Amino acid sequence: MGWGNEYLHSFRIYGEEYGLSYEGGLSFNHNACQVFLDDFGFDAGDRFTYTCNFIDH
Repeated sequence: MGWGNEYLHSFRIYGEEYGLSYEGGLSFNHNACQVFLDDFGFDAGDRFTYTCNFIDH
């Protein structure tokens, strides 16, 4: 989306969390920078959760 990663964010796709881990902060098993949404082969009606800016809720 062209954002500069100013805000903490994550995706939950098929039960797995994807995000950017920070030393001394949040940790994710999957790096969001290493996947593309097209990699998941979504079908019509499939859903995922995107959480942006954890601080503002």
